[in-house]
Amino acid sequence: QIAGTAAQAGSSALQGSQNEETLNANADLLDLKAADALKRGGISEDIQRNKTAQTMGFQRAAMGASGVQVDSGSFGKVLEQTATMGEFDAQTTRSNAMREAWNYSTEANNERQQAMQAGQMSRLLMPGGIKGAFFPTKETIVGVGSGGLLNPKGFRDYISTGKRM
Repeated sequence: QIAGTAAQAGSSALQGSQNEETLNANADLLDLKAADALKRGGISEDIQRNKTAQTMGFQRAAMGASGVQVDSGSFGKVLEQTATMGEFDAQTTRSNAMREAWNYSTEANNERQQAMQAGQMSRLLMPGGIKGAFFPTKETIVGVGSGGLLNPKGFRDYISTGKRM
């Protein structure tokens, strides 16, 4: 029965270790997505500013063709509004990209937290690792031996240090 318990603990430990690896890999991908979102946001912001400058150029050309002074009066206000709205759009684009990146970063942090918990559970279940699952000794079987987690001193030592004693 002890061998069966050890094998089951080893299997759970292996699964926890694999979950930890998968969650960390997911977190790394989410970090890449966050960086990509910021990069795309910066590019979109620049494109928006270029579109605004182009629109203002068309407006100036049309206004200049009418023979009036372009940067004053009603024409000046139109250009000013175009510049203001164009900058607002560029800032909105940046803000949206930052929100998207923050979302990915938050997900990555959550994945890392889950990975850490899966790894801790894996180590708790089988401190001797995979070797301990298939070749158990009294020190690697949970609850057996002086450092076992069912031994009050062993449990207390594990909680205070995170390591089996």
